[in-house]
Amino acid sequence: MSQKNAPDEKRCEPRKSLRKRAQVRVGNVPPMEAITTDISLNGLGLFLPKPLPSGLLCVISFQTLKGNAVGTVMVKGRVARCTLNGMDGYRTGIQITQIHPESVPMVRALLQ
Repeated sequence: MSQKNAPDEKRCEPRKSLRKRAQVRVGNVPPMEAITTDISLNGLGLFLPKPLPSGLLCVISFQTLKGNAVGTVMVKGRVARCTLNGMDGYRTGIQITQIHPESVPMVRALLQ
């Protein structure tokens, strides 16, 4: 089920709910664990245990079904916003700048 965009949102496409464990990599530091909240071809929502500054470039990966097997989705993106959301952690919006070519079919399948 797609989510409706709030009037002040700058999303180009509707997002689909997606709850997956993910890893966020920034530079050469160990990856940070995250939980995805939603996805579109242009963006990804996450909950993180620590804040990330707007504009920061990162790589996000998570596993999902690829046919009858498990595949890894990998995207590059830029932090668009990051706000504390109570005990859930930091609600973080990622603007996707690149989807790894092998991940494109899996992302499209998630959006159906």
